Amino acid sequence: RAMKASVWLSVLVAGTVATTPTNFVTRTASGELELNGNPFPVVGANLCVAIWCWIVYWLGLDENVVGSDGSKVQFPTEFRVDDALATVVEMGGNVVRAHSLGISVGNNKSFEPTLGNFSAANAAHITMAVGKATSVGVKLIIPLTDNWNYYTGGKHTFVDWHGITGLNATSCVLPAAGKLPEAGQCAFYHDPAVIASFKQYVAELLKLINPINGLALKDDPTILAWETGNELVGVPTSWTAEITAFIKSDIQAKQLVMDGRDSVRIGPDPDLGALPDVDIVTGHYYPMKPELVGPDSKFARAHGKAFTVGEFGWNQGDLPSFLSTMASSSAAGWQYWSLFPHADDHGFVEHGDGFSLHYPGDTPDMQQRAQTLRAAAYALRGLQTPPFSPVTVAPTITTTVGGCVAWRGATLAGNYSIEISIDNGTVWNVVCDQCRTDMQGPLQLPNGTATGTLIRARGYSLNGAPGPYSTPVAMQPGTPTLCQSPPPVY
Repeated sequence: RAMKASVWLSVLVAGTVATTPTNFVTRTASGELELNGNPFPVVGANLCVAIWCWIVYWLGLDENVVGSDGSKVQFPTEFRVDDALATVVEMGGNVVRAHSLGISVGNNKSFEPTLGNFSAANAAHITMAVGKATSVGVKLIIPLTDNWNYYTGGKHTFVDWHGITGLNATSCVLPAAGKLPEAGQCAFYHDPAVIASFKQYVAELLKLINPINGLALKDDPTILAWETGNELVGVPTSWTAEITAFIKSDIQAKQLVMDGRDSVRIGPDPDLGALPDVDIVTGHYYPMKPELVGPDSKFARAHGKAFTVGEFGWNQGDLPSFLSTMASSSAAGWQYWSLFPHADDHGFVEHGDGFSLHYPGDTPDMQQRAQTLRAAAYALRGLQTPPFSPVTVAPTITTTVGGCVAWRGATLAGNYSIEISIDNGTVWNVVCDQCRTDMQGPLQLPNGTATGTLIRARGYSLNGAPGPYSTPVAMQPGTPTLCQSPPPVY
């Protein structure tokens, strides 16, 4: 999807949840995906394989939270990464597609901030997220560049670095980047020096080390596939052949490779059969377009490639019908746009493009669709949908000024209770009995609550089981500014 201010990450459901990846996913000659010699996984009579996916694009570098330096481009905190991955697992996922783990060029927080200069400090945020995925048994699909001109950089960045001007440069950015034949003139696909610079970037990225298992990313089974790019338009077969061969033969990466061509906008590569190093092709559907999924997946399978619906707008149409269409197609998987975690202070991170999915959901419609997605994940795996998991993470109270209580959310919590104590924690009184959700905003304590009163919170699972209490925090004097702001409207 052409992001309005963003890039993204998605999650695939397949196999056993929350087991550390130890082997590589492979592709058979007929276009099936396998793990350990078995389909990955067998989920229905008409499918050899099915993968179910989420998008969590911000995993390596986020654009949705303003930092202390005033910039909206920030490294995600470990809390947000942990929160998102735990949500993925709860919803049945075990593969995440993460743009910002592989597209990281052209700004001071990138892996390659300037041409030929690579930042070990910035790379540490990429490898942190990869390591956390390893720890929870989640595999990754990582795109390597972007058709679009957004904060993580993309093909235009390499062209700009080489000082190229005219149509060979303007065709690399919006709006020409989405058009034909202009997009095909982009020097990213044709200029030898630009291609060499992109190859150097890919080689350096794949050398990075996963801190959990000590493996170079090119040797790490945590990664399911490298994707040549996100929604590439104008891309010639010759470029795809050169880059995929570079990844597999020159770098000797052990993972699968996905063709990042935008097959919905410009059609699948007519010479797909001449691309032996492409394992997976993909399509993005806005809105949901079930009539295209069957033909697109059949075309890929006819050439021995797997096919995934790389993105779709989860709230743009009849979700159960679309999922049913996916289940009866020969597609190897599907992905929705896009999952966001709890914010570090209170509430959830909000992207603002109309596709942010917060679990368990901000509105009744989002809640219903989230559970439809969750149930579909387990159905694809041939399993009954399990009971809701307990809340095991305590919320963290982040402000109590003037009796306005805000808290960082607890992963998987549906609502919260707030308690106060006026005798230093001997007796606790409930002032809010499961009365607040993350999206309802902070809670103002009753008038007369004294400064120094202790406050604590706890989250409850979707089946009503209580989670652990937060660390008590004393009420602070001051103006409750946060509670005077209007709550968000969704």
